Amino acid sequence: MVSKKIGKAVERNKLKRQIKEIFRNLQKINKDSFNILIIAKKPIMNLGFNSLKDQILKSLQPYLQTEQFD
Repeated sequence: MVSKKIGKAVERNKLKRQIKEIFRNLQKINKDSFNILIIAKKPIMNLGFNSLKDQILKSLQPYLQTEQFD
């Protein structure tokens, strides 16, 4: 869920799709399972997909089994 404070519906849905895709790819390379809560703030809309992916993976790196990211 993304707050209505983050852009219009089209932008929120795009952000949700991007985050889901990042975690879908992450599932393929990581064997552990864990729950994650992401709270999006307004500056997230300024990030491109690759920057968003890098930020998420960087923050999750201590919890992941693998060192390899695509």
